[in-house]
Amino acid sequence: MTTSHSYSGRQPTREPDRHDEQARDQQARPPAELDDLTRYTDARVQAIERVRRMISLFTINVWEQRFADPLAPHALAYLYLQHDQRRKGYFQITAAWQLWLEHPEVRVLPRLLFELHHQLAPRAAGPGFDVRDELSVGRDAHMASGAAGVYAGLAVISLDTAAGSGEKSQKTAKSALDLPAVARIVLTDGALMACHHGGRQDFNSFTVEATCTLSHGTVRALCDWSFIDPDTLRRRETDREVLRWAGELSDTLAQADNGRIAALQQAEHGTNRTRGRGRA
Repeated sequence: MTTSHSYSGRQPTREPDRHDEQARDQQARPPAELDDLTRYTDARVQAIERVRRMISLFTINVWEQRFADPLAPHALAYLYLQHDQRRKGYFQITAAWQLWLEHPEVRVLPRLLFELHHQLAPRAAGPGFDVRDELSVGRDAHMASGAAGVYAGLAVISLDTAAGSGEKSQKTAKSALDLPAVARIVLTDGALMACHHGGRQDFNSFTVEATCTLSHGTVRALCDWSFIDPDTLRRRETDREVLRWAGELSDTLAQADNGRIAALQQAEHGTNRTRGRGRA
């Protein structure tokens, strides 16, 4: 069961102007100074901020719909990479998302990821499919279409945290600010990140554990972060099964998107050949 919500209309509180200042500084740098590490560190920081905003809006939606149309305590964000039209040489991260109405079939997060992976794996081969069209209930308005946007990773958001289940949190909560959440991000470049959103008692803190750097050159994460060994994160009891099946699902979605892009390029090549014969 799915339901449709917008994750682009309401804006959560964030530190004012830090990202804007960073963007202006990066725009002023000559393109020749940019290197791959800068580009991809910047994209990772963007991914974190996009997921951070989604967490805030997800907790609000869960809280506001807890009586009318209760939502499952999990959501997925499909992250896409496209060229940034505002900053020459940089990438821009956009997102499409999926969430579900409360139902036993989608209650257990590792099981949900396992089932999605096995349902989609047979279809990912060959021409693939567009994840954004078939598996999401919404997307960013500025997301590029066609081959201009490519799949970059998966974020798995859950209200089930080390502190307890989503149901437990909602029973004692007085508002959406009381709901803690965790997001695991799996990127196609191999980076893993665990984002921890605290409830009111933790002053809605936001911290990140990352297996990659989130600081390089002028790029800085907009939150507190620490490095964690990939094997340590993958083996941690609270993350092990979720990361395992999030990784499997993300690989399947990447394969499907590669097939989609290859089919688009083949179709464009065929069209160009037809036009060439017509001119002859």
